[in-house]
Amino acid sequence: MSGFQRADAVLVAGLGGSGTRVFSELLESMGLVGPALINRSKDDLILSQMMSDSEIRTAPNSGKLGRFLSEFEAYISGEQTDAQLDKWLLNLQRKQHPLLPKKRAEMLASFREWDEDRSGIRFYKEPNLHIFYPELLLHFSELKAIYVLRDGRYMARSKNTNQLERWGSYFGISTKEPLEDGLFRIWEIAGKRMIGWSQKIGTDRLLLLRLEDLLEKPETVAKNLFDWLDLNSSTRDRHPFRPTDSAPRSLPHPGKPEWQSALELFGYLTPR
Repeated sequence: MSGFQRADAVLVAGLGGSGTRVFSELLESMGLVGPALINRSKDDLILSQMMSDSEIRTAPNSGKLGRFLSEFEAYISGEQTDAQLDKWLLNLQRKQHPLLPKKRAEMLASFREWDEDRSGIRFYKEPNLHIFYPELLLHFSELKAIYVLRDGRYMARSKNTNQLERWGSYFGISTKEPLEDGLFRIWEIAGKRMIGWSQKIGTDRLLLLRLEDLLEKPETVAKNLFDWLDLNSSTRDRHPFRPTDSAPRSLPHPGKPEWQSALELFGYLTPR
């Protein structure tokens, strides 16, 4: 196991469209520090480009996964080399994200300012990061992670083809099956996978949270997160969090009969 110890680092992930951005807003309102270079969804763009090669997780050769873990450790610990930093910034510059500074020098200055100030608890939000939660949580013993859930019926109708095309084979799902069924199965399998790992690693390190609970009871969810992160009482005096997300909290259609057991498992048809 790595000697890397960062009890003040939190990972945030969930399927695309599940509401990870709203949880980023909550963590920021609680005083946590988000990534330096982000898009409109508050995704950590450095992590996004690190994971752009889907073979990191699906190729039989584990070398790429090992390099990813090494690169991740360098990034999150602030021990990246100049060559690694140059590669990250060059890749981001090529993609021309509209929210990033146009000039590399400005992007570098923004990153340096963020990287040098490590006084607060940090969170790193990237939706696909949950794919790597088992390796990351086992390799870095002091990391905590949040997995965000949203009603599987909504996720099935999100038409997020990129998610199915990129990760469908990893979850054993063919891209040829109906999109709605494929997306629901990804939601079900990914969620059950996180339940299993939470039971193995412990809820003190891997916490599953529902978007609907945050929208309906933001103060309760925030209080539970304060306790989970063991934040001091002075930080709790910040203004109450009010989500900006106006997403639907329930769906009138019950979903397909074969979806029922999975929806019940995550508390979307019956109280948990």
